Amino acid sequence: MKRFFFLLVIVLLLAGCSWDDFASGGAKKTPRVDRSQVVETMITCTDPDGLDPFVKGVTKGASTPVSQDAVSATDRCMVEREYPSHVMEYHCEGSLIKFKIIECEHGCEDGACIQEEAVPAPQQVPSQEVLQLAFPVLVNGQYPPPSLARGEEFTVSWDAAGLRDCAGSGNYIMLPDDTLWTDQSNLPSTGSMRLTARHKNLPNTPSLQLMVRCFDDTGNSYPVSVIIPVTD
Repeated sequence: MKRFFFLLVIVLLLAGCSWDDFASGGAKKTPRVDRSQVVETMITCTDPDGLDPFVKGVTKGASTPVSQDAVSATDRCMVEREYPSHVMEYHCEGSLIKFKIIECEHGCEDGACIQEEAVPAPQQVPSQEVLQLAFPVLVNGQYPPPSLARGEEFTVSWDAAGLRDCAGSGNYIMLPDDTLWTDQSNLPSTGSMRLTARHKNLPNTPSLQLMVRCFDDTGNSYPVSVIIPVTD
């Protein structure tokens, strides 16, 4: 009997079973999985330009929910699909890369919609006595001219390129040396000069009319007048 029991133990050891397996009827225990040791792979999706169709961007993220490696997608025009006025705009939804087809009003170029060129607003001519705006005349670099304190020095500048024989005109505006603006002749077609906000004969006038007059080669006159508000 002892010999039989001894042989049985040897057979169990050779079969890879333990005594506990034998005692429990031969059933093997299922090993438990330690969930704390499982690391989930998370891919972060990035898209610097978002859904801005006017910016060509590169989106990086996952292509499918089970992707383990990040991929990239660049915004592109759909020329090859005969939609030249549409852009395929990639963006993020969570960790996934998605795309949206956006129509470009002014066409698509190099992966982005073409922006409409801004049209400058027409220059507003103030309701002042302006004889003719044949060329720009600026007061302290501004048009319309700013308000000036009475007696304040300022700079008048003009650009009458293509004309000649320019001269000062308008009210009796004084220069810092007490000479008159209306006495200034043979001025260059483009230039500037320092004046003072005071009238020779009307010391309390609320405004000054400053004029630059130039001529073309045929003798035609081109006067430009601006009104300068004067405050005490």
